[in-house]
Amino acid sequence: MTGFIGIDWSLTACGVAAYNDGEWDRCTIATKPDDGTIEGYLDRVHGIAAKVDSWADPADGDIWAIEGPSLGAKGSALDRMFGGWWLTVNDLTEHHEAPWVFAPSSLKKLATGKGNASKDEVLLATERRVPDAAVTNNNEADAVWAAIGASILAGQPIIELPAAHTKGLTRTLKGKL
Repeated sequence: MTGFIGIDWSLTACGVAAYNDGEWDRCTIATKPDDGTIEGYLDRVHGIAAKVDSWADPADGDIWAIEGPSLGAKGSALDRMFGGWWLTVNDLTEHHEAPWVFAPSSLKKLATGKGNASKDEVLLATERRVPDAAVTNNNEADAVWAAIGASILAGQPIIELPAAHTKGLTRTLKGKL
């Protein structure tokens, strides 16, 4: 059976969830601020990718999925957030198939039926619909839904959802099937 790995990328607390052989596992990869140099930042981002890869320990054929950056995000560190996301995707594709990318609104809709749900609504939906995942925070919840989205599009749904939740589910960037 194909394994599914979901990632909710964050510079401070990256959520990762894996579904393999009917079992969930999840973790949060936390990092500390870098020293403010370009080299320090790059080391931090590459470290996140290495920790995700090491924790997930993917097998050939596993499908990676990642929540895309929020295009409505604001703040002074936006360039670093987008850049770090792309660097992580690049690092992961050096050793694996390209991850499937889902818009944040797609994952919210999967979880709750509405694309503008709050992070707490997604967390609550995860606890209700996927209790075996035993998520401990919003980042892990988002990662679970990335894995679920990939499983649905791969034709191996981890859970059954109402049609309203899956209507319009697409990847924003496509990796190989």
